Amino acid sequence: MKPRMARKMMTVLILLTLPLISHAASYHISWKGANNYSMTGMFSYSDALINTGSIDETALNSFMIEGFLNEGSIGSFTADTSQADFGQGPGTGAFNFNFDTTTETFNVGGISSGPAGQLWNAPNTNGGFGFFSGNSTQGLYVKGDRINDSEILIGSKCDSCNVDSTLAATPIHTTEMPEPSTWVLLVTGLIGFLAFTWFRDSQGGKGSFQNKAA
Repeated sequence: MKPRMARKMMTVLILLTLPLISHAASYHISWKGANNYSMTGMFSYSDALINTGSIDETALNSFMIEGFLNEGSIGSFTADTSQADFGQGPGTGAFNFNFDTTTETFNVGGISSGPAGQLWNAPNTNGGFGFFSGNSTQGLYVKGDRINDSEILIGSKCDSCNVDSTLAATPIHTTEMPEPSTWVLLVTGLIGFLAFTWFRDSQGGKGSFQNKAA
């Protein structure tokens, strides 16, 4: 392929990729509990909600968490955001998620089922994995059991031990990918460009509407 043609193809590729980009704000989740218990995960939501204050579970595009004891996995949960119960199945409590998109912090310190608490697949009587953050403690549920050994005290209930919430969100910086409709436009445009370039070159580099000299 000629260098000039390659440059033109790259230009077309960039121009066709610009529209209809799918945007999402994504975060890593981290939490450190007592006795070597911990949790990691991720979640995302539309970047149109950035700096708009608190959001709840209805704004999530994706969500997953995994728990660990001594760095060994003890269970995980992935929410199905297309389902009303977030894919928890029968026998589970409400899924409650509260995050401040302005400060990029989780809302904590209130009851786990309220706007200042977290209740992620817990209590999970279906035998899965879950997490809760209430007005005095944070901890894990595994296979339907509340893991007391994982719990830490938070807020005013723990002034004497100087322990605060360890639940944190860290932004994930990813390359934005076009939506499927953008790929269709991109490929169609590129095919058309290649066809035109091939036809023009087959005519000796002359434009298709240029008259030949008599």
